[in-house]
Amino acid sequence: MRGEAERSVAASVTTRLRRQERSPLVLALAACLVLALVALAVVAWQWRGDAQRYDAERQAREVAEERTVQILTWKAATLDEDAAWAEDGATASFQDDYAAIIDGLRETYGALAASSSGTVLASSPRAASADEVVVSLYAQQRVAQSSSATTTCVLSSIELSMLRVDGAWLVDDLAAPGDPVAIPC
Repeated sequence: MRGEAERSVAASVTTRLRRQERSPLVLALAACLVLALVALAVVAWQWRGDAQRYDAERQAREVAEERTVQILTWKAATLDEDAAWAEDGATASFQDDYAAIIDGLRETYGALAASSSGTVLASSPRAASADEVVVSLYAQQRVAQSSSATTTCVLSSIELSMLRVDGAWLVDDLAAPGDPVAIPC
């Protein structure tokens, strides 16, 4: 009997709750809760995208600084070895462009027995997506000619377009937006 009475009371309470009209306050609170959950989902989605772009910028910047030093550091006698980084560190299109640059260096500096060393002074990344970042760099290059004991130092502005391919950041393009500025060594 007791079980029957409990079932009857439960059914009565359930029926009463279903018949009661929802108060405007309860409906407003429910609507606010739904809106808050939607807003939280949107913010979380945006935060995730921002976090991915931030990580991409950080990673691409590190690789771009390393590649800039490799691009600016060479010896006329070992140009092919100095440019070997491009096989694994650049896209196919950049490798073709870089090979032409190396050929130009060989023609210009080969007979002079020149060498160059580069240093990155500052850099700033801009992510277009989590897999594409442009890194603006300011670098100093010191070119020495052993045949004439002449040393030239220049400051350059460089932009490297970096692409993430199979998890690795590769140089895809190089631009020099400004003219190099000669400075005292």
